[in-house]
Amino acid sequence: MNEYRMLSYFCEIAKKHIESLDETDLNFDLLEFGIDLQGPCCSDYELLNAFSNNCDLDKNELYQKIENICLEYCNTIKERN
Repeated sequence: MNEYRMLSYFCEIAKKHIESLDETDLNFDLLEFGIDLQGPCCSDYELLNAFSNNCDLDKNELYQKIENICLEYCNTIKERN
């Protein structure tokens, strides 16, 4: 699976966890960092900012959601790869 498909898959998972998320804009924002089998290649702070720019959750709730998104991504990406 190429990097663009991994990023799209990550954003699909994120949308399942956060209904108000603008999946397209998140995908665009994360292009800056890239992605691998462990998730987006950026700091937690940068990832939190990318998400907070594209949804309406407060940062505490958002941080928990991002953790769940990353776990689901890591647990399933190898099966799709």
